[in-house]
Amino acid sequence: MFKNTEMETQKVMLMTSLVYMSHAHKDTPGLLSKIAEKHDKDNLDIKPHLYNQWLDSLAMAANSIDPLFDVDTEKLWRETLQPGIDFMISRYGD
Repeated sequence: MFKNTEMETQKVMLMTSLVYMSHAHKDTPGLLSKIAEKHDKDNLDIKPHLYNQWLDSLAMAANSIDPLFDVDTEKLWRETLQPGIDFMISRYGD
């Protein structure tokens, strides 16, 4: 999915997505909605199952570089990001 992607830009987008996804529980109209629309089936077509793979990959990457990363930290990451994932999936479309 990222073969023609400028990776420096993608790094910035990853950081931005973490902020948006971690604030999904208090989403104001437009904040995460615009991103969800861009990723829905009519645009980038990011399949719903990929969001959990994204979260798994983030957890694995954090675990590989952070010596303090543990089961409790991973649980907090997942609890924090899951509402954003749920929102993105709900906006995918049929």
